[in-house]
Amino acid sequence: MLVQANFGGTLRILGRTVTASSMGAGGLAPASDAGSCMIVVATDAPLDARQLTRVARRAVFALARTGASYSHGSGDYAIAFGTASAA
Repeated sequence: MLVQANFGGTLRILGRTVTASSMGAGGLAPASDAGSCMIVVATDAPLDARQLTRVARRAVFALARTGASYSHGSGDYAIAFGTASAA
């Protein structure tokens, strides 16, 4: 999985909120609520097109677990592809 993230919100890692001040960068401005994310998912599992579509949809929903805030026009996209033939 490869994620290009450019989103507003509060970043959470392992359930803990990560802020600019906790990383030693106290002078940063707060993140805006706009932005976008592009997710590319590659797998060697033998999945058909329907299953790959479900994987891509779940990848976008997984952004919520990282603290992403969605807004109108945020433009979050995911694509998924497999390298194995589906049975």
